[in-house]
Amino acid sequence: MNQREEVTFSVIICCYNSENYLEESINSIAEQTIDDWELVIINDGSTDGTEKIIKSFIQKGLKINYIYQENKGFAYARNKALAEANGEWIAILDHDDIAVPKRLEFQLSQINKNPNSKLFFGDAMCFGSDIKEYMRFDISKNIDKFDPCHLDLSKKNAYQNLYKYGCFIVSSTATFNKLAAVEVGGFDQDYKFVADYDLFLKLALKHDLYCTKEIVSKWRAHRDQSTNQLRKELVQELGSIYFRAYRSNQLNFSSKSKVLKNHLYSYLNYFRNN
Repeated sequence: MNQREEVTFSVIICCYNSENYLEESINSIAEQTIDDWELVIINDGSTDGTEKIIKSFIQKGLKINYIYQENKGFAYARNKALAEANGEWIAILDHDDIAVPKRLEFQLSQINKNPNSKLFFGDAMCFGSDIKEYMRFDISKNIDKFDPCHLDLSKKNAYQNLYKYGCFIVSSTATFNKLAAVEVGGFDQDYKFVADYDLFLKLALKHDLYCTKEIVSKWRAHRDQSTNQLRKELVQELGSIYFRAYRSNQLNFSSKSKVLKNHLYSYLNYFRNN
């Protein structure tokens, strides 16, 4: 597609050996109820049929900015997509997830009504062959005893809450302002698994966030997800995020105490299941 074409949304999909689910993910963007978007797809060194699927959509005329790179990891691919994006707003869609048909239309309405917010997110329907469908926010409300939509998500307070309650933002529901993300340094390439959480924290320190109770995306759970296979590295990366919290002068004592509990729980949960 024309690199100079101006669009409101750049939907970014970073993929690695994604042939099992990618077609469904791309179709969910093709079926959006507004046309003011492009797809930026980073193929991070796939060795399966991922590229063939992407090129079949390009041949059909879908607005795709496609980049192949040697395998450099999730955060590097996210940053490459951010750099290539033409849109003012970046909508994340993981390669195995599905956007609901009105996702972009709905989030555009929220953007127009909330000019101070730079990150928008909503609920996700969790589904998969091995699980019973459930709403992500129901887990927060019924188990963790908080409602993301009722939290104070103004800047700095959102930062406090993202530390206190953990990352309650499902990445595939997140849409954020490109310029704001660039200004805070984008995705930290030292992280394999928590780069999204890190970016959300950095944005929350400087900007308001906005949460909707509406279902924005469908989040697929399956056994071959990288976070299921490499839990030790995930726990270590979360530890890095938590240690940063202890040193932060933006967090009060109550928040740091809650972070410590979350930190200990992540280690105990890991050892309990391994």
